[in-house]
Amino acid sequence: MKITKNINLNELVCRCGCATPQDISYRLMALAFMLQRIRDHFAAPVYINSAYRCQSHNSAVGGASRSYHMEGIAADIRVKDVHPQVVYKAVLLMMSKGLILSGGVKCYPAFVHYDMRGSVTKF
Repeated sequence: MKITKNINLNELVCRCGCATPQDISYRLMALAFMLQRIRDHFAAPVYINSAYRCQSHNSAVGGASRSYHMEGIAADIRVKDVHPQVVYKAVLLMMSKGLILSGGVKCYPAFVHYDMRGSVTKF
């Protein structure tokens, strides 16, 4: 199911194949709109490494016990041909301008974690 112009729900659901709870589906829709804004900013595809994770899948991949991925409000992303540090800085700028919801952001060597926790948190 297409949520935004460029993002499908199947890109955001748990990779283990479990059913996505209804309340999580609604959160994933909001997340998709934030990721679409990031995509539009760069005018380049956003690849979603991981978004929603059920508790067992989160444990299997070594996720934090209170991961925002399990709430359906986090995604690990990379933007085609854009260094993660550039994506990280752009996400911070977009949050500061109110273009995307405030949340946590962390730059890893190959991707950026973004979540919609409600307050800007750099880690």
